Amino acid sequence: YQLSASRNSEIRFRWQRLCIKLRAGFIVPQVVDFLKSQGRMKFTRPLYRDLFAWPEHKSVAVDTFSGWAENYHPICRQMVSKDLGLVK
Repeated sequence: YQLSASRNSEIRFRWQRLCIKLRAGFIVPQVVDFLKSQGRMKFTRPLYRDLFAWPEHKSVAVDTFSGWAENYHPICRQMVSKDLGLVK
């Protein structure tokens, strides 16, 4: 079905979340690209939380967010910071 190649945000979001839950490592670079291109909290927050919950890629979530935090809306930035344990 070429779900990884889809440009539809809803499809990409659901596919990437499923792959993260299944611990499919090939999806991590695609998730990072999506997080850098999409600022909607509807998509960013769950993907950051899922990636952060994956022990092997916890640092990827933190590093990606740290590098792109200024590109997100202040409310999104604040909520994801809390999700990643960067702010109390």
